[in-house]
Formats: sequence, structure tokens, C-alpha cells
Amino acid sequence: MGIRILLADDHKLMREGLRTLIAEQPDMSVVAEAEDGITAVRLAAELSPDLIIMDISMPGQTGIDATRQIAAANPGVKIIALSMHLDKRMVLEMLGAGSVGYLVKDCAFDEVILAIHTVMSNGVYLGPRTADVIVKEYIQNADMIGQSQRSNLSFDENKTLQLLHEGKNVQDIAAYLQISVVKAENYRHQLIVKHMVPQLQLLAGRFRDKAMIGQTISLTSREKEILMWVKEGKSTWEISSIIGVSKDTVKFHMKNIFHKLNASSRSQAISVAIANKLIDL
Repeated sequence: MGIRILLADDHKLMREGLRTLIAEQPDMSVVAEAEDGITAVRLAAELSPDLIIMDISMPGQTGIDATRQIAAANPGVKIIALSMHLDKRMVLEMLGAGSVGYLVKDCAFDEVILAIHTVMSNGVYLGPRTADVIVKEYIQNADMIGQSQRSNLSFDENKTLQLLHEGKNVQDIAAYLQISVVKAENYRHQLIVKHMVPQLQLLAGRFRDKAMIGQTISLTSREKEILMWVKEGKSTWEISSIIGVSKDTVKFHMKNIFHKLNASSRSQAISVAIANKLIDL
């Protein structure tokens, strides 16, 4: 049967396109499709696919939240993020949640196949543009990350990092270190996966923690009610039906909740609210 794949995307045309193209691969098959994060979590538990191609922006439950749940329940499943946007925050959150790849939806199909084979070989796949975003973000924050965090890097990795900081490209690095361009690209990739992504995630966590220190956080009774339903896994539509308001009203309250809790996802908002005893566990 080969690689068993679950497709999770709220756009039917995207799922159909991926399914049709994957069907042409002799070593792959699509075992199921999900149009939202909640369904993706359920199908992952029921079918135990080898790999999930996960859209980030889906109704009910985001791909980030779904990835976090699936990765916790079944660490063996490989998850590749799929997004319309090349957003640094989304890249870091998806990798932090448990995905091992990140694709932009306008990528070529050959890149999808390459990503699948890479992660199924226990690698991490980041497309060229995704890698560039991470390198740029790391360089911009290098002073805050500090030199001490580089102690686990080899001499060549440290030198590659220094050259990247100086604005050198892979060809420049290869020439300086007297190695092949392929090897220089491998150094860059390993730096991103082993060092840059973890350090940027730690930095983002420090900013969130600092923002919460000494603050008195409060939610209205309606916001607490909505967040409790979110914790139960209810979608925006389901919450609007339960409490008798429009979906837009629920979205407005969620936006306020995210702002007050300095959160960027539903699961993060729930964690912060529980930690501050705003809602019950």
C-alpha cells in the first residue's frame, strides 16, 4: 500500500488536486480527507496514517492545534504543514506543534512529493522560501539570542552561521569553506533545523512570558464561556449556536481573548487561561 496519507484542508479543490496527483505515485495513497481540524484529529486517531498534509487555516480548529493534538497522541505520524502564507509565526508554531515540513500552497507538485519522501525518511523539509524566512528572522534577532547558544555547533556550522549573518549566500559559503555547494546547503539546512528554529521558538516564548509577568489578566463572563466551549473542541459555528449569537460575534470575542492573553492560537489561549485560573481545567 505504500505511504498512507490523510489530507486535511477546508478547500475541496485543493484536496481533490492533491488526491489526484498523489494517486499517480506508485508508493502513496490517500486514505481519507478532512475539511477541518477536528475531523483531522478524529481520522488520525481512527486510521493511524503514515503522513498528514495539514492546512493551517481551517474552521473549527486550526491546523496548528490539530497538529499539536495528533503529534501528542501519535508521535510516529509525520505532518507536513500547508499554507497560503509564508508567515514566520506560523512556520515556527507549526514546527513547534510537531510538524516536520512546511509547504506553501503555490509550490510545484514535485516539491510536495520531495517533501513527503524527505519526512518519511525521518528528515525535515523546509522549502527554499521557508528557509529564507527563518534565516532572516534569526539574523534580525541574533543579538537577543546570544553567542552562548552556539556552543553545540561544530566549527563549520559556526562559520556558516557567521557567513549567513554577513549576508553571504550558499555559493559564497561553499567558496569560503572550500566545499561543494550541496554540502554548504546541507550545513545551512542543519543550522535551521538544529539551531535557528529552536532558538527562535525559545525567544518567542520568553517574549510571551515577559509580557504576562506582573499583569492582571481578566476576561468577561462571556469570554470565559466562549473559551470553555473552545476547550471542549467546539467550532465557531457550534459556539454561536450554543450561546445564541452570530459567528461574527464569537470571532470578535475570540479576537479580544487572544489580545488579552497574548495568544496566537486556541490551544495557547486555553493554556494561558488555565495557568491564570481564568477557566477550569
